[in-house]
Amino acid sequence: MNNLQSLDRAEESVDTAGIVVELNLCRKASHSICRIPENERRKLIAISAYLLAEKRSFAVGHEDEDWLAAELMIDECVY
Repeated sequence: MNNLQSLDRAEESVDTAGIVVELNLCRKASHSICRIPENERRKLIAISAYLLAEKRSFAVGHEDEDWLAAELMIDECVY
């Protein structure tokens, strides 16, 4: 299975609306009490990394950079 197939499956199984609501509630509360399941966190990171790569027209050689940037974005919202 390639990364695009993995992403498609991740997008299908992520309840993005529910997660967005939860993240917004967490922003209003203390960040230390906000936790999402690790599998949901990784799905959000994968989707975010994909979107970052898409902005660069999938230029080769930035995969790790995209993943780390996506981790930071998601973790800032969640933790």
